[in-house]
Amino acid sequence: MLHPTVPVAAAVIALAERSRVTGAQLLHAFVLGIEVECRIGNAISPEHYEAGWHITATCGIFGAAAACAKLLDLDAKATAWALGLAANQAAGTTGAHGSMTKSWNMANAARNGLMAAVLAARGFTSTEQGLEGERGFTRVFAQRRDLDEITRGLGETWELAHNAYKPYPCGIVSHPVIDACLALRDEARLAPDAIARIELRVHPLVRMLMGNAAPRTGLEAKLSVQHCAAAALVYGEVGVREFTDACVNDRAVAALRARAMLVEDPAMPKEAASVTIHVSGGSTFDKYVPQATGSIDRPMSDEALGRKFQALAEWGWPECDTASFIALAWSLDALADAGAFARAAAPSMNPKLLTG
Repeated sequence: MLHPTVPVAAAVIALAERSRVTGAQLLHAFVLGIEVECRIGNAISPEHYEAGWHITATCGIFGAAAACAKLLDLDAKATAWALGLAANQAAGTTGAHGSMTKSWNMANAARNGLMAAVLAARGFTSTEQGLEGERGFTRVFAQRRDLDEITRGLGETWELAHNAYKPYPCGIVSHPVIDACLALRDEARLAPDAIARIELRVHPLVRMLMGNAAPRTGLEAKLSVQHCAAAALVYGEVGVREFTDACVNDRAVAALRARAMLVEDPAMPKEAASVTIHVSGGSTFDKYVPQATGSIDRPMSDEALGRKFQALAEWGWPECDTASFIALAWSLDALADAGAFARAAAPSMNPKLLTG
């Protein structure tokens, strides 16, 4: 239900620049932060999310606060204050999805979770029952809750093991559709203008989350399964470029997007999709994807993760020495100074010159 890495990683990497910790310590705090936010999310899902709360932000702030509290070596009372401070800053609604505010919500979760831990470390008090209290987060932000989800199996089962990496920068319910369209493009070798209709058979959740048939901007396109299908068939890939305003307004993409039809099928698993392409002249091509690339059952390889990072870096940081940075990332657990990883992410720094 949420993207746990975003608020936690941003917070602990920033803190590592000012509070010297090892890479192993940073990873330890990161894992604990992920566990905290996911377990809190489990305790109030799905009602919290369905009510319109942006759960990555509202629960992510607790993960950031807990992870930073660990790095700052706070005691139990100060850690409780940090969580109480987080509860009083939890915010973000899904009504802003499709705009810059979605990412801003998650950035605020990281910043405010870090600030909560820093303030608590300096004696700034808060409630010690920020989560479970009568007017605590779980009671105020959700009509139904299961607080046992927060502690059940704690230290024995790990929510991080149930998370996966996304290969495409868009809503995850569209990923099996993208996989199917990319496969059909390779197998059928169809020109976009030869496609008369694209039938996307999906679970009803897809329309609710990504049923925007006519996105106006790249950010809106991230929540348009029709755009995802069209971009995959036109370009043969679905990366950052395919969610720019230029791609949204590409005539070939817009024309094909208009010929993509959603067919809601309650019997279709949420993680699956079936795509049928109807070609001018009567031929059809079908592809069913039971699990998308990047899912737990079809995880991305280390090499695929490296290629994804390289593509993102080339888009936003062309001067990045991607090979050296990736090597630094894989050796994070062995770094004596985890701040080296943060400093390497500054465009003015060269990972080859950094040692830890």
